Amino acid sequence: MQNAKHWPIGITAAILAVVVACGLTIYVVVKHAPVEESNIFMQGYHDTDANYNDIIAAKNSFDKLYTISFNTAQIKQEGTVLDYSVKTLKGDIVKNAELNVVLTLPYTSKEDIVLDKSNFNGQSYTLASVKLPHPGRWNIMAKVTVGNNYRFYNLHADTRQPNTFEY
Repeated sequence: MQNAKHWPIGITAAILAVVVACGLTIYVVVKHAPVEESNIFMQGYHDTDANYNDIIAAKNSFDKLYTISFNTAQIKQEGTVLDYSVKTLKGDIVKNAELNVVLTLPYTSKEDIVLDKSNFNGQSYTLASVKLPHPGRWNIMAKVTVGNNYRFYNLHADTRQPNTFEY
């Protein structure tokens, strides 16, 4: 009958060991690989969450009036010039659009490159030549504003495959 008391103690110890191991795992992961909040809409997670319905409504309103084209043929680590076209649905060129672009790594926002001055050349909007600090995968996030209408236009690019973009 003495062995009957070992089972409850062993099960309790095993459960406690699992809980401690889970806690240590979380502690080590957070300490060594900090979690970055998403900035897919060029704002903090909480702002995006609070305004998500407005963001989607703004996108739908924008898409009823305008189209956006990303004209850059390839992204390179040095010398990439980002080029966007904004047109009405009839095909007329929009001359008063405002573009704000952020190039960011998918896993951190510490090396973000903010481009908020675009030049209109009569056909499209170009942003300054960019030198990326690292080769690899980059997110190109743009906010295009025309009057009271705006839309976020996000792409994924890779300097190792310069002609490939994911929309």
